[in-house]
Amino acid sequence: MMLGRGEGENFTIENTEKALERARELSLMAQDACFEYAHFLYSANDDAEAALEVTRAEITRLRERLQEILKLQADCLLELGREPEAKQALSRARYFGESEL
Repeated sequence: MMLGRGEGENFTIENTEKALERARELSLMAQDACFEYAHFLYSANDDAEAALEVTRAEITRLRERLQEILKLQADCLLELGREPEAKQALSRARYFGESEL
């Protein structure tokens, strides 16, 4: 199935899936890099204030992302007829939306 064209490329379901998987891998690497950067600022540069700023920003980003993922998980569970699990996922999403970590 053709999804679109861009600069000589054909976008199919298969290569779109591969591209998204690669993007996911890079995202995980970026999370590791953020942690390592904060750790470097704290340990090597002796800059706790800068490290704190980096960690706070990353926690906020991850909390927001976790909410989105839990909502998607709930949708998937509902489609599979697993309503109790879907309610738990939504409850966890609300918790991360309300809590200050």
